[in-house]
Amino acid sequence: MTINSSGRVPRNPSKKELELPYSAKFMAKRRQAQEERATPPGRELSKKSLNESYLKGNPHSSFDGENQTERIQIRKNRTNDLPKLSKRAERQLKASFQHLATVQGDMVSLSKDAKTIYITSCFDAEGKTTTAIHTAFALSVYGGANVLLIDGNLQSPQIHRMFSMELSPGLVDIFYSDVSFEKVLVPTRYRGLSIITAGSAPSDTPISFTKEGLKTKLAKMCSLFDYIIFDGNSILTSSEAATIAVDFDAAMLVVACEQTKWEVVQMVQEKIEKAGANVLGVVLNKRRFYIPGSIYRRLAKR
Repeated sequence: MTINSSGRVPRNPSKKELELPYSAKFMAKRRQAQEERATPPGRELSKKSLNESYLKGNPHSSFDGENQTERIQIRKNRTNDLPKLSKRAERQLKASFQHLATVQGDMVSLSKDAKTIYITSCFDAEGKTTTAIHTAFALSVYGGANVLLIDGNLQSPQIHRMFSMELSPGLVDIFYSDVSFEKVLVPTRYRGLSIITAGSAPSDTPISFTKEGLKTKLAKMCSLFDYIIFDGNSILTSSEAATIAVDFDAAMLVVACEQTKWEVVQMVQEKIEKAGANVLGVVLNKRRFYIPGSIYRRLAKR
């Protein structure tokens, strides 16, 4: 029989607690994962803050004793095992703090009801996946929201590689392998950010998913997250990208500067809108600065 520091015997979960709905159990596990998650890049936890963080989940524990130190070390190891970006990517995010910190405000000003965002582009290799990651990071780490990042580019998935994760199980496995939503959802090292990779379909199955099936899954995910960022396919390289975008609150179009002609961008925007989707905005990627950066910064302050 175990007795805690207050001299009381810990009670077993009641029958009512065991019969909690799936959503309640999921959110409880999510809160636990968030407590174990590391802080954003550039802000490491001290030993004292680790102790305090540990005590929040264990009010009857103390700082003394080897057992306490061992538990804190286990928590640190568990946090380090969570998926994360490369050091180079983290430095880029840290350097872009001023721009990323305004993402949530910009989105709200354009559309208050846009909670599910479909990230797309005119062609491949315009920086669509990078934009999806930066947007999800800005909303979760800098915006304090619970964000789900989904790799929906089934032909050329990249998010699992960026976070050093396994490709499967993921989005496709939900549709073709009867895998539960809980098993494909992966928390990351960054506060408030979770990921669903693309997954892998059987070799004899076409890599796509039904419109109704996607809508049903999105409805379930929306009840658990503040934002869903979906890294989709490019409009001009996928026959289903524009129609899938209709199931989302808004689409975000990524354009490579000095690479994609404005006539093409206008045509793609009209194609998305004719399909019934709402274009939230255009992200100009791969910009080149032809004058010193100090001048840009000085102009921005005016």
